[in-house]
Amino acid sequence: MLNELYHLSMALEPEQIVLRDWHDDFQPLPIPCYRILISQDGSIAGVEMMSKELVTCLRKWEPSNGNSFPGFNIQPLYRITDEEQEKRLKKWRDGKEPIDLIELKKWCSEPQSRNWNFNSKKLASAHPESIVS
Repeated sequence: MLNELYHLSMALEPEQIVLRDWHDDFQPLPIPCYRILISQDGSIAGVEMMSKELVTCLRKWEPSNGNSFPGFNIQPLYRITDEEQEKRLKKWRDGKEPIDLIELKKWCSEPQSRNWNFNSKKLASAHPESIVS
């Protein structure tokens, strides 16, 4: 159905047909926005950043806060809580130091940096196989 709506929108533009405002439940996607590519077996095949131009013309159906499709928010996979690491990240973001990918990968592999608790109800409902009794 989404493909048909896209083709409809492309046909309306050259005919200069202007549509009404978006329904209240259609919300803009956040920027930056990522596309998650899923393979036939259900595993993640890739993640790519979507262009700002594409994101601004797309919407997610969000009838209530936190309940949306196909776009949705998730907790970051990792978090940095160490003050020295945060200072280093700021220097990288500000361009004051080159990014040390080896160090960054090390930080993300440390158990305390993992931000997802697979015992939480929210994640368990999406991934029941990950619950450890």
